[in-house]
Amino acid sequence: MRVVFLFILFLSATLSSAFPEEYLITANRIKEDPEEVTADVTVIDEEEFNEKAFNDLDALLSSLPFFTVAEYGPWGVSSVRLGGSASKNLLVLLDGVPLTNTTGIDRGFSLPNFSLAGVSRAEIVRGGNSAVYGSNAVTGVVNLMTEPAADPALTLSLAGGSYGLFSGKTSLSHTFLNTAATLTAEVMTAEGYNLSPEGPEKDGARGYTFTASLERPLSPDFSLTGRAHYMNSSLDYDSWTHQASDAPLTEENRNFLAMARGEGEIFHGHRSLLTLSYNRTDRIYKDAEVETDRYRGSSLRVSLQDDISAGRAVWSLGGDLTYEEARQNTSYDYDMEKETMALSEIYTGLFSSFSENLSFDAAARILLPHTESSDTALVYKAGARWNLLKAPWETQLYVNYGTSYNLPTLFQLYGTAIDWMTSDPVTVGNRDLKPEKGTNLNIRMANKLFGGRAMIDFFWSREFFEDYITMDYAANRYINNKRARIDNFEIRSSLFFHPGAWRLRLYGHYLITTARDITGGAQAKIPMVPENSSQIGLHLSSSRIAADISLNTTGERLSGYPILTMPPYSLVSASLTWDLSETISLNLKGDNLTGEDYHQTVEMVDAGFGPAPMITEVSGYVHYPGYRTPERSFELRVTYRLPL
Repeated sequence: MRVVFLFILFLSATLSSAFPEEYLITANRIKEDPEEVTADVTVIDEEEFNEKAFNDLDALLSSLPFFTVAEYGPWGVSSVRLGGSASKNLLVLLDGVPLTNTTGIDRGFSLPNFSLAGVSRAEIVRGGNSAVYGSNAVTGVVNLMTEPAADPALTLSLAGGSYGLFSGKTSLSHTFLNTAATLTAEVMTAEGYNLSPEGPEKDGARGYTFTASLERPLSPDFSLTGRAHYMNSSLDYDSWTHQASDAPLTEENRNFLAMARGEGEIFHGHRSLLTLSYNRTDRIYKDAEVETDRYRGSSLRVSLQDDISAGRAVWSLGGDLTYEEARQNTSYDYDMEKETMALSEIYTGLFSSFSENLSFDAAARILLPHTESSDTALVYKAGARWNLLKAPWETQLYVNYGTSYNLPTLFQLYGTAIDWMTSDPVTVGNRDLKPEKGTNLNIRMANKLFGGRAMIDFFWSREFFEDYITMDYAANRYINNKRARIDNFEIRSSLFFHPGAWRLRLYGHYLITTARDITGGAQAKIPMVPENSSQIGLHLSSSRIAADISLNTTGERLSGYPILTMPPYSLVSASLTWDLSETISLNLKGDNLTGEDYHQTVEMVDAGFGPAPMITEVSGYVHYPGYRTPERSFELRVTYRLPL
C-alpha cells in the first residue's frame, strides 16, 4: 500500500503554493527575489486566504502537512509541532514582531483561538533561523502579515456552522491625507461540544479581535507604518482526567500588540528600519466564575536594521533590545512577584545571488543576556542554492545549516508552585538555567518537469537539541538535562492541468519522522510525534470558483501520560468558494467528512494507593487520551465587498 501511495505521489502534487511575484521578507529579514532564496519557504498568499477562509492560526497551520496540530478542546489550547519539534521551537511573528507569550511556562507562542482578522498573507520558513530572528526560531518561522488593501473598500463577512459557531467580521480600508488605513473587527462565539467523554456540558468559546494599520509615505524614499492588534478570547474546558465530566473551568486570554516602524533609503543602496513594538498578554483562569490564577507578561522591543546593497549582494547589520516582565497571582498564595529580564542582541548577515544559478547567504548573532546565569553566546547559519540542471527538467539543490537557542522564561527562572507532596508553596524556578540549544541541517532538491507542469521535491532535515529545560519533580525545580534528535524525510509533488478556463492541481505530501530522546545515550520515542503523515488532494479553480478536497492522515504516535499508542487516523476535508459577483462570495467548508470518532476504554488499575480508573486504550480520531475530538462539521461564510 505504501509503494502504491508513493507512486501516486510521484504522479501527483504537493501542498506548496507557487511563489507569487511579490518579494519575500521573512527568510532573511530582507527583500529578496523568491526564486533566489536559499531557505525552504512556503507562501500562503491573499488568494489562498480568501479561498480557504482560515478562522484562526491553528486552522492555517493544520492545512500544511509538515505541521501537526493537536487541539485540547474546541477552539482551545493546542500543541503545534513543525516536523515533530515542540511548539517552543517555532517562532510566530505578526508583521515581523515576535508573538512570544511571556506568561507561558515555555518560551513560545501559546494563545488559543488566535484570530487571523486582518491577516492577508503568511510565510513559513523551515530550518534554524536564530541567527536572523533570535530565540525560538529553532526549526522554523511563521510570519503573519496584515498588508493594507490595494483599493478602498468596506468588507462584511458572516459565518455560521456546526457546534453553534457564529462569526462576524467587518473591515474598512481607505486612504486619507496620503495615509492608507485599514480597520478590522471580528467577533466569534461557539457552543462547542463536550470535551470530556462523560457528561452533557458543551465546552465552547467566544472572543473578539480589533486590528488597525496605518501606512504613510513621508517622501519617495521614507515611510511610516503603525499596527495595533487586540484580542480577547475565552474558552471553557474540562480538566484533564479520565473522569472529568463537566468541570466548570474557563480560561481567558487578552493580548495587545502595538508596533511602529520607520523605514527608508538614506542614500542609494542603503535601507534603514527602526521598529518599536510592545506586546502584553494576560491569562486568567476561573473555577465556577471565581478567578484562581492570573499570569501577566509583557515585552518591549526596539529593533534597528541597516541593509546595504551592492549589485546582487546585500549586507545586513542590526540589533534587537528586549525588555521583559512577568508576574503571577493566585488564590493559593504561591504568587510570583514581578520579575524582569533584559536582552541585547547584535546580528549581521551577507545575502548574495551570484547569478540565476547560484545563491549563498550567511548570518551570525551575538546574544548578550542580562541574567544571572546565561553567558554571551554566538549562533550562526549558512545556506546555498544551486541550479543543477536546466534540461530536460530544472533541478535546484538547497542546503541550509543553522544553530539556534531558546531562552528560559521568567517563570522557569523565578516561578513558584505547590509542592505535590506537601501542598506547600515552593520555588520551582532555577536562576542557573542556560538557554536551550539546537542545530538544524536541511537539504532540499526541487525538480520542475514538463515546463513547470509537474513538481517533485525531496526534503530531508536533521535536528539536534540539548540543554532542554524540564521539571525535576524530585528536586521541585527546572533543570537543563534533555537531549533529542529528530529526522524528517519528505516527498512533495504537484501536477498541473489547464483544461479550458479551469486550472486543476493534484497534490501530495508524505512525511516520515523519527524523533528520539537521546539523553544519556537512550533512544526513547518522543511522545506526540507521528511516525508519518500524509496529504493528497485536488484543487480546481476558474475565474469565479475554487474547490479543494484532501485526505489527511496522521500516523501512529505515543501519548505522554498515560503512555499509550495512539493509532493512525485519516480525515477528509473540503472547501468551495464561489464569487457570485464582483461584490458577493460564498465559502462552504466541511471537516472530518467521513465522521471519524473518538473512542477510549477506562479500567480500574492499581495506582499505588489503591484501585483507580485509568484510560487503557484509545482508538479513532484521537489528539490525546481524555480529550474528545470534533465530529463531522460544516461552515458557511458569506462575504460582501463594497468598493469605495
